[in-house]
Amino acid sequence: MNKKIAFIMAHPSDVYLFRFLIEKLKGQGHECIIFVRERERIVKYLLNYYGLKYIEITPAKYSMFSRAIYLIKTDVVLYKHLKKLKPDVLVGRVSPYFAHNNFLLKKYFIAFEDNELTSLNMLISLPFIDTVITPSSFKYNLGKKHIYVDSCKELAYLHPNYFTPNNDVYDELGIDKGEKYVILRFNAFDAYHDIGKRGLSIKEKHELVRELEKYAHVFISSEIKLPNKLKKYEVKLPDLHSALYYAHLHVSDTVTTPVESAILGTPTLRYTPNPKNKDVGLLMEMEKKYKLLYNYNDFNTLLDATINIVKRDDVKRIWEKRRDRFLEDKLDLTAFLVWFVRNYPESKLLLKQLRTFPRIEKKDLKKFLKQGEII
Repeated sequence: MNKKIAFIMAHPSDVYLFRFLIEKLKGQGHECIIFVRERERIVKYLLNYYGLKYIEITPAKYSMFSRAIYLIKTDVVLYKHLKKLKPDVLVGRVSPYFAHNNFLLKKYFIAFEDNELTSLNMLISLPFIDTVITPSSFKYNLGKKHIYVDSCKELAYLHPNYFTPNNDVYDELGIDKGEKYVILRFNAFDAYHDIGKRGLSIKEKHELVRELEKYAHVFISSEIKLPNKLKKYEVKLPDLHSALYYAHLHVSDTVTTPVESAILGTPTLRYTPNPKNKDVGLLMEMEKKYKLLYNYNDFNTLLDATINIVKRDDVKRIWEKRRDRFLEDKLDLTAFLVWFVRNYPESKLLLKQLRTFPRIEKKDLKKFLKQGEII
C-alpha cells in the first residue's frame, strides 16, 4: 500500500540527506510532502534546484529568548498543515515540531540524528518520537526507540551509488584540470548548540591562507562574513562536493563538511579547540579507526600538519584506499531508509529479529532483504 510521507527540512544537509530517499519513494508511488523552516534561502534554493516542491512554514529563529514563542507558533502552523494533509509517516532530523505534532496526531515519526551535541532538541523531542536512527558510532543510548545503523548521513548522498564527481568544477574555480588546490570551510557558530564554542580566529585564518598559497591554490567556503583581505579567496559553488572530491586537502572548523570530504577520499584536517566537540562519535571513528580525518585543538599543530600534507603528492592515493575500506564496512543509508520507511512499522519488527538488534550491520540485512536492495 502506498503511503503519504511528510519530511521537515531546516538545514542544507537535510536536503542532501533526504533527496534520494524522496526520489526513490516517489518512484515507487508514495506521496512525499516537504516542509521547510530556515533562516536563509539556501534550503529553498536547493529544493528548487532539484525540482522538489515544498511548503514553507515560519522562518527559523535563533534567539534563545524568542525560541519558546517560536516553538509554539511553529507547532501550531505545522499542526494545521498536517491535520489537513493527513500523512501516514513523518520523517526528519530530530525535530520538536514534528515530535510534538506526532504526539497530537498519533502518527509515526522516524527521526535520524548523528550529532550528540544537539542535546536540547533531543530532550524536548525524544518522548514523542517513535524511532531514532543514528550511526553506529553514536555514543549515547537513547533507549528502546534507538536503532544504530552502520552508516552515516553523508552516505545518503555521497555513496558511489548516488554521487558522480564533475570535473567541470575546475572551470568554476578558474584553474586548469589537475592543478593542486585546497578548500577551506569556516563555520559561523551561530546555532543554539554552538553557544560557547569558537572556530579559527581571523588571525589564524590569515596565517593558514598565507602558508597554504605557497604550495596550492586556496579557495574558501564560509558561513560567516570574511574579512576584506580574504574575500578574494571566497567561492560559492553549487557543486561543493565535486570541489571537495578533486581537492588535494580540506581544512575546516565545521562538522559536516569534513565528514563529506573524508568520505570523498580527500585528506581532511579539522580544527576543534572545544573539547565537547570530540563527543561527536562519527568524527572520532573516522579518525581512530579509518584515519580519514584528523582533529586538532592546537592551531600550530594543525598548521604543521596542513603544510606537511599539501607538500606531498601521494596523499590522495593513500586517502582513497582508506575511503574504500570505510565504504566496504558501511551500508547504503538511502537504500536502507527506503526499505525502512515504506514498510514501517513492520520493518522495525523485522529488524528486531536480528541477533545484533538494535545495532544493524551491513551483513545483517542480507537475512531478509533481496540481494542488491540494501548493499
